[in-house]
Amino acid sequence: MRSEFPINPMREALLRAAHSEKPEARNQALKHLAELDDPDALAELLADHERADRRNAAMEALAVAGARAVPSLLRLLSSRDEEVVMFALQVLGNTSELGVAEHLIPFLEHSDANVVHAAIESLGKLRATQSVPALVASLGRDPFRAFAAVYSLGHIGGETTVRSLIPLLADSFLRDPAAQALARIATPHAASALLSGFVTAADEGEAIWASDVLTAAADALELASVVPGHEAVFQRCQRDPQVQKALGKALTGDISSKSRDELLAPARVVLALHMDTLYEAALQIARNPQLHAGLLAAAIRVGPALLGIVSDMLGREQPAPVVGFLADLAGALRFASVAERLVELAESASEGVQVRALQALARLPLGALEGEVRLAPLLGHGSPLVRASVVEVLAQLPGPRVADAVLAIGRSEDGLDSLFDLARKNPDERYRNVLYHHLSHPVARIRAAVAAALGSYRSEQTARSLFGLLKDGDAAVRAAALGSLGSWGDSLSNGALLAHATSMRPLDRDVADALARGRRTVPAAAVAELDPTSAMHLLRAFREPLAELRLVEELREESPQARAEAVSALLSFGSPHGVRLALRLRRDASALVRRTVAQHAPLDPAGLEALRDLATDELAEVRDTAQANLAGHS
Repeated sequence: MRSEFPINPMREALLRAAHSEKPEARNQALKHLAELDDPDALAELLADHERADRRNAAMEALAVAGARAVPSLLRLLSSRDEEVVMFALQVLGNTSELGVAEHLIPFLEHSDANVVHAAIESLGKLRATQSVPALVASLGRDPFRAFAAVYSLGHIGGETTVRSLIPLLADSFLRDPAAQALARIATPHAASALLSGFVTAADEGEAIWASDVLTAAADALELASVVPGHEAVFQRCQRDPQVQKALGKALTGDISSKSRDELLAPARVVLALHMDTLYEAALQIARNPQLHAGLLAAAIRVGPALLGIVSDMLGREQPAPVVGFLADLAGALRFASVAERLVELAESASEGVQVRALQALARLPLGALEGEVRLAPLLGHGSPLVRASVVEVLAQLPGPRVADAVLAIGRSEDGLDSLFDLARKNPDERYRNVLYHHLSHPVARIRAAVAAALGSYRSEQTARSLFGLLKDGDAAVRAAALGSLGSWGDSLSNGALLAHATSMRPLDRDVADALARGRRTVPAAAVAELDPTSAMHLLRAFREPLAELRLVEELREESPQARAEAVSALLSFGSPHGVRLALRLRRDASALVRRTVAQHAPLDPAGLEALRDLATDELAEVRDTAQANLAGHS
């Protein structure tokens, strides 16, 4: 097929970019092809059998173009080249344009098997309900065509499809795709049919097939549980003695020989059907840590219908893993009615169950936590995980309600850590006195916790206290105090930080950054009191041309590095005054300063003047840097 379109350099470049390993570049290229190029020109590339890469890029771009590309693709359906027809059908299925389905249905009777498969697959992608009768008719054709039809019917769904797929569960070739399709459709009748298929397979001793169809049944049951009208079907399955017997057998036996899916599938079905008689056996798989997450995910999908079982099972003696599973489920589904039982577990169970019960409580609505201040003594627990979990629960309650109970606990080092963490997350004025009391605690970790917690208590007294901690001998304590003051961003914090800044030689860059976060300007008088290096740190943090003359003094210092840093700071402000000062001194400055000007001079008249001057510098490195910068500006 000879191209009628001339070679377009932009199109060729975009086609190449569409094969980039970088997803962003690839997506941008496809978007531009779809929006800017002629759809007919792109469609013609589907006949390029020698360059599969260009053809594939064109197909993707046409799919992205959607409705804009449909007329060009429909014209290709009349091509004598069966491969071109197949490619056009594939792209039409990816356009998401439902109106094209009527043009695809006739190709189900095409003589070429690849064309037929492309039409079937695209009808499934389009979820074309009008194609269901034709696809159902394909089930009686050759096995491979029927296989493709089953797959597409599973994407289209509907009760007509379900009735057509159920008999295929007895077909040795099509039963696997039929089971997957029914699981995807997930109506109550599809789920019931899969469960019947499981019973049949179990009776006939087909262990592998029974496991596969039971997994599909579990998928369908979990999805169908949210469909109105599913209750009658599920109740019929619950009462069926064959279903109960087969599930009971699947839940017991030689567990060591079963795969993860073989163990999970029957438990998921029991949870989805709410089968009281098999709950205990189903939950035993929660003993296995590798199965816990899968069982929890399945139970969450079933949702609030499990409230009764969670309440009932938490009231019985259970192995720790089962109790942990139930606690996790209560938290994930926010079952407020089991809060009291979770509190009891947090107070008396083993550490693992304690943590999980506390984590569940932390996820419950606030109203469910009434009176749970009795958990406060656990802030002194020996386990850091328990302490941290208690903090998360108590932090949700109003401060005054919790404070008295918290302050009544022992003042061990571990307890103080938890108290300070709680004071930070759930501030109450009564905690502040405790924080002040431990400002000079001999343990640096405690002082750092105090500094972090004081950030939640903005006042002049707190600012003075944090100012004192800025001079602490421990770096972690200083960093915590700096973080607290920097988080305020107001006159209180900046007053303390500036007072600290004037006492530092040189000023710590972190202090300068904290000041910059809290205010837009800094008093020039404060900068003037700083040594040159500190002033430079501060000015860089603020990105303002303040006290530039202070920096110019640094240009006259003996240290070449100091002069170069001052020049860099002045240039970084973008201030014309700063540039002029740097330029005025460049002739007398060191080679390092000249290189700095040559590399960073801004694109303005003064900067270009400096570059032209330095482009003839006697030092080759300065000259080359200036010339390169000039070339870049041009």
